[in-house]
Amino acid sequence: MLSMGVLVLGTAVVVTALKLVWRVRFDTGVILAVYCFVLVVLPSRYVVSAFGSVGSPAMLAGIMFAGWWASKLVLPSPWFDRERQPVRIAVFVFASATAMSYVAAAHRPLDGLEASAADRGMLAVAAAAGVALVAADGLRTRGQLDLVLKCLAVAGGLAAVVGILQFAAGIDLAEPLRLPGLTANTVLDARGFGRSGFDRVPGTAEHPIEFSVVLTMVFPIALHYALTAVGNRARRWWWACTALMLVAIPFSVSRTAVIALLTVLFVLGFAWSPRQRWRAVGFGLVFLVVMRVAVPGLLGTIRALFTSFGEDPSIADRQIDYAFVTDFFSQRPIFGRGFFTFIPTRYDWLDNQYLMSAVETGVVGILALVVVFTIGIGVARLAWTVSEDLATRDLARSLMAALAVPVTTFATFDYMSFSIARGLLFLLLGCAGALWRLEVRDRRREHVPDAAGRPAVPNQA
Repeated sequence: MLSMGVLVLGTAVVVTALKLVWRVRFDTGVILAVYCFVLVVLPSRYVVSAFGSVGSPAMLAGIMFAGWWASKLVLPSPWFDRERQPVRIAVFVFASATAMSYVAAAHRPLDGLEASAADRGMLAVAAAAGVALVAADGLRTRGQLDLVLKCLAVAGGLAAVVGILQFAAGIDLAEPLRLPGLTANTVLDARGFGRSGFDRVPGTAEHPIEFSVVLTMVFPIALHYALTAVGNRARRWWWACTALMLVAIPFSVSRTAVIALLTVLFVLGFAWSPRQRWRAVGFGLVFLVVMRVAVPGLLGTIRALFTSFGEDPSIADRQIDYAFVTDFFSQRPIFGRGFFTFIPTRYDWLDNQYLMSAVETGVVGILALVVVFTIGIGVARLAWTVSEDLATRDLARSLMAALAVPVTTFATFDYMSFSIARGLLFLLLGCAGALWRLEVRDRRREHVPDAAGRPAVPNQA
C-alpha cells in the first residue's frame, strides 16, 4: 500500500509540474507522457511485492488504463474516440487469442505454479491492451501525440545514459531510480552479463537484449524529431537523445541489437532520397570508427557473433529449440497450453517468441500476432501514404520502423516475457492508431460533402 501511495503521489507531482511549469493541459496526452517515463526509465525489476511479477508501476498503470478505457464504453467522454479504429480490432484479436489459450489451460491439469502464471499472463494482456486502447482512442490531437512520443524519446535517452554509465564506469543508477516501497523481483547485476570480456548492460530493463530492443524501437522516434526540429536548441536536444541511444545500443553486445537496428535502417532507408542514404552511410562509417577507437574490441566481438555461428553455443541452443517445442505444440496446436504457462525454469528457455507463442497460444495466437503487426504497420503506412505534410510522413515512417523491430526480433528472443518491450510495442501500436485517425480517417471526412454540398468537419467534442 505504501508503494502504491508513493506511485500516486509521484504521478501527481509530475503532472502538477507539467501543468504549472510548462503549462501543459491535463489530458490523455499528459497521462501517457508520464507513463513513458514510468515504462522506460523506472527499472522494471522493481515491483510491488504483493503483485509479484505484474506489480511493476508500468504494469499496474496499464491495468488501470484498461479499466479507464472500459469505463468510457459506459460513460462517454470527450477524451475518447468511439468511432471505427483498426487498432481496436488488433487488440481485440490478440486479447481473444490469449483468453482462449487461458480457457484451454483451465481444461488441462494445472498445478499452482502454472495456474498462477496463467493468471499473470492475462493481467499482462490487460495492461498491454489498456495502453494501446487509451493511446489509440484517447490521443485526440496531433499535439497530444507529439507530446507522448517526445517524452518517449527523452525517456529513451535517459535509459541510454543508465546503460552507458553501467558499461563505461560500472555505475548502476537502477537502485537510485527505484521508487520507495518497491522490491526487487529479479536479482540482476548491471555487470553480471558477460561476453568475450565485455560486460553486457541491461540499463533499466531486465536483460541486455530487451534493453537494446527498447532503445532501437525508440531510436527512430527520436531521429524523427531531430530531423524535423525547428531551431538550433531543439535540434541539438533531439540529436543528443538520438546519439545517446545509438551509443548505448552496442553495449548490449547482442545479435538482436544489430538485427533490430538494421530493421530500422531498412524501413527508414527505403523512403530516403539517395542523398539522405549517402549521408546516413557516411555517418555510419564515422560512428563505427569512433566506436572502434573508443571501445577497442567491441565491434570485433559483435562481428564474431555473426561469423562464428557454428561455434556459438547460443546458436546451438536455439536450433535445439525447434525440435524441443514440437512435442509441446503437437499436444495443443490450436489454442496452446496457456499464455505465460511455458515456465522457463521448469521446461526450458525459448529464445524465440514465435516458438513460445506457438506453444502457449497455438496457431490462433500466431495468427493474432500477424494481425497485430499487419494492422500496426498498416495504419502507419496509410498515414504515410495519405498525408501531404513532410513531418507527418516522416513520423509515420518512424512508427513503421519501430513496429517492424518486433517482427524480426520475435525470432531472436522471448519478447513478450519482458515487460518494457511488451508495453512499448502496444504503446506504439496505439500511437500508430492515433496517427491514422488524425491523418486518414478524420481528414478524409473533411472532404466528404454533406447533404448541402459542404465539406463535413469531424466532431471534436
